[in-house]
Amino acid sequence: MAVAQPEYPRIAAELRRRISSGEYGPSDRLPTLPELCEAYRVSEKTIRDALGLLRNEGLIESKAKARTRAAAAARPPHGR
Repeated sequence: MAVAQPEYPRIAAELRRRISSGEYGPSDRLPTLPELCEAYRVSEKTIRDALGLLRNEGLIESKAKARTRAAAAARPPHGR
């Protein structure tokens, strides 16, 4: 029997791809927590864990009472 893997790494990878592709440009707002929960059909904790990975990588920034944004330094790779 296979053990279920957590969803947050997969969600983080998808959001990372969207940031690196330029879909979310520097300082663009990401969808809200409820929007992400609905889009990925997961709990707030799962989304918070995924966003935590991206925050630790410097790809997103968040402040209390403000929406999460792609970090200003998060630029698409050259040649894309």
